Amino acid sequence: MERKILTSRTTAPSGWQRTALQIGAWINLLLAVGHLLCLLAPGRIFRLYGIEHTMSRIAAIAPSLPSWIIVGVAGGLLVCALYGFAGAGLHLPLPRVRPLVLTIGALFLLRALGGAALMLILHSSPATEWSAALIAGILGTLYLAGGRGITKKQNA
Repeated sequence: MERKILTSRTTAPSGWQRTALQIGAWINLLLAVGHLLCLLAPGRIFRLYGIEHTMSRIAAIAPSLPSWIIVGVAGGLLVCALYGFAGAGLHLPLPRVRPLVLTIGALFLLRALGGAALMLILHSSPATEWSAALIAGILGTLYLAGGRGITKKQNA
């Protein structure tokens, strides 16, 4: 499989590493869209995830703040998706693709481990939180595996 040039100094991974980044990017894109869809019924979603009281306190400070938090999370997930696509060679080159793809992977793994640890410490295990931790773990693994395949060009 031919490797695509990301920048003058880096090359996209090939084979399974490229596929890992593509899958991770698509998952992040779906999560970003899903978060934006939460704006249609935020109260129902906040109840589902058990954050209704927290978001009510935040809304007491500024009524639109919970919506802006949702938009911010969606924006962050979109940036992760764009870097996943960039790392796979499917998007215009972005700056510092390899280190940021690896950082994104590490952050998702930390989110997964931190979420799981917190649930074990608090003896609380809602299915929504376990699913979020599992998805974060999968994303972290996909980004780290794919990011390791982004290489420096030999003549750079």
